[in-house]
Amino acid sequence: MFRMSQCLSLRAALAAAVVAVCSMSADAATLLNTYSVITRGSVTLNTSPRIHGRTLIGGSLTANNSAVFGAQSGTFSSPDDYALVVLGSLSAPGNYVNVDRGRVRYGGAAGTLHFNMNGATDPKIAPISASDPFTSAELTQQLADLAALSADYAGMSSTATFQGSFAPNHQVNHFTIESTLGGVAVLNISSTDLFSKNGLLLSNAASTDADYLVINVSGSTINQSGAFKFDSDVASSLAAFVQENNTTFASKLIWNFHEATEINLTGNAWLGTILAPNATLASGTGNIWGGLAVNTITGFNGEVYGLGDTPDVPPPSTGIPTPSAAAGGLALLAGAAMKRR
Repeated sequence: MFRMSQCLSLRAALAAAVVAVCSMSADAATLLNTYSVITRGSVTLNTSPRIHGRTLIGGSLTANNSAVFGAQSGTFSSPDDYALVVLGSLSAPGNYVNVDRGRVRYGGAAGTLHFNMNGATDPKIAPISASDPFTSAELTQQLADLAALSADYAGMSSTATFQGSFAPNHQVNHFTIESTLGGVAVLNISSTDLFSKNGLLLSNAASTDADYLVINVSGSTINQSGAFKFDSDVASSLAAFVQENNTTFASKLIWNFHEATEINLTGNAWLGTILAPNATLASGTGNIWGGLAVNTITGFNGEVYGLGDTPDVPPPSTGIPTPSAAAGGLALLAGAAMKRR
């Protein structure tokens, strides 16, 4: 016979569930703050992308061309810095993979490896071992938690107001961003609406008191092509805002493609960190000023600049609502248990 005294109280159990879910999301946020490019699955590179920060690949890496990793000076200042971590097999047939700085760790090698290390730290290339400051199991769990982080962001209420199409020529969608000091500003929009014009105008985006701006974009397929503009109506910052290397604003901006299964970025530079844990980056030619976290990559030929040593990604505690799904699940379990008394 089931006895309530044999377990936590319902309230304590619910609290424990909330803490556990938020802890998973926090671990994923930490991962995003460490690596510029993250995939939960495998990566195939037939082109020559250039990654300035750290890269973590949860599956295998097949590099068929001269990709560059660890290109950012100053990022890899410690002997424990890893420019490229591949949890699965690593294959580099035919062409050299360039690693400018940092170490390379991999789960296994498939065939002959062709690397140009360019003075990267010794020991340069080696299988993952017990001497590394991480384990494959730890990183695998954090990669799985990216989906929970994305779902948490998607559950946040919007703090943006749609103002209509903005002149001249009604070419961009205009939103006013509102937030409180030190909080998280949120814009919820469909991919159809986002790309219905050739740009996005965010009033107060550069002057808002928010520490972060999360843009939740719904839709299974994300297609961005042509010159997509990121604009602000704050006159004093307009010139800097529209520059593709405006890392001050980009460090605040999280694009959460929480429903996406395919992403194609074939236009101009993209500002902010992209979080799409279930999506394949099928094609990408523009540069990304921020981070990139997807499921798999099958086509990318741009540059990912990252945002210095630690891109700003908000942890769930900054404004993510209580995970009702987890709490509801425990409530059902508790209710069923009480019926068995």
